[in-house]
Amino acid sequence: SVFGNEKPWVIPYVKDFYRTNTHSSNLYWGSSLLSLCDLAEQKGYCFIGTNSAGNNAYFVKKGKEKELKSLTAEQGYTMSKYRESRNEEGGLTFISGNERLQAIKGCDVYNTRKNKIEKI
Repeated sequence: SVFGNEKPWVIPYVKDFYRTNTHSSNLYWGSSLLSLCDLAEQKGYCFIGTNSAGNNAYFVKKGKEKELKSLTAEQGYTMSKYRESRNEEGGLTFISGNERLQAIKGCDVYNTRKNKIEKI
């Protein structure tokens, strides 16, 4: 949820990636919902929503969704409620919303639509 629903971003692959060692905030990890929806589309799935905590997204094989409505990343996005960000000493900072993205500004992300590395 930190990356939101507008940018097609994922963390660049690093074999021994460990988020706490990579950025002290503990926020630099994962994928944007938009990138997950793009991948699901390529694999034949449709996005049907997120949970109320904003930390899980749900996809169903196309043709099996029955009464479930296919959503866009924007329609189904829920900002996450958990607040586990940390400061450089490891203490919890409890930042939320867009403040989290600001905390990792300048970090590399892979744009899955442009197929290139860019900065947050």
